[in-house]
Amino acid sequence: MQRDYQNPELRELRDQQIRFAPRVKKLQQVEAAERLIAEIDSDKTYPYEYVCFRVTGYRPSEPAPSKIKGDDLRHDLQLFVEDLSDSADMAADNIGEQVLTVEELAKQFNVSTKTISRWRELGLVSRRLVFDGRKRVGFLRSSVDRFVKTNQERVARGARFSQLTDEQRQDIIERARRLATAGGKGIRFSVADVTVLVTVDFAVGAINFPVPDKHRSLKRWYEAISSRPSLAA
Repeated sequence: MQRDYQNPELRELRDQQIRFAPRVKKLQQVEAAERLIAEIDSDKTYPYEYVCFRVTGYRPSEPAPSKIKGDDLRHDLQLFVEDLSDSADMAADNIGEQVLTVEELAKQFNVSTKTISRWRELGLVSRRLVFDGRKRVGFLRSSVDRFVKTNQERVARGARFSQLTDEQRQDIIERARRLATAGGKGIRFSVADVTVLVTVDFAVGAINFPVPDKHRSLKRWYEAISSRPSLAA
């Protein structure tokens, strides 16, 4: 079970449902928690009593005055979904809709499994299900579709990151080489400088994602560094 819940009441609710709720109730609560995740506004706070009612259908027996920040609530409810689905021992074949593994989802969107992990941190809901007798993380097609609908640009950008041509990869390597060479000519560059410059180069040149105007300092730094003769193409 997950341990890093932000809210102690939600962690306690998880414990209670795992111990006492029948399997059917657990699955209903998993569905209710996922519906609530889709509605969360990061800028709002949510009373625990409201969250408890939305997930379980009942209000806590004792008043719980705590309020949960939107991001913390999304984080904890995703853990809640994984933990309850894990305790329900549900086979992926019995879900009633397509279920994808991490590897299958990465292949479908042409991204790395690390990118899928980042998407999970950003709201892609996963469950722990039984695949061929073994517990694994799985993603319901409906969960994936919901995430993609609200993160279309992020998903498209993730795919572009994985579609570099050999020429683009070589350009990035050459850019880093020139930066390192310039460092040997008396121009001081830190490892952080190299990392940032190559990353921004990649974003600007390979996937057509320029530095946003709101990041003025980074934009000025990048333009100044790029204009140096030692780094010219």
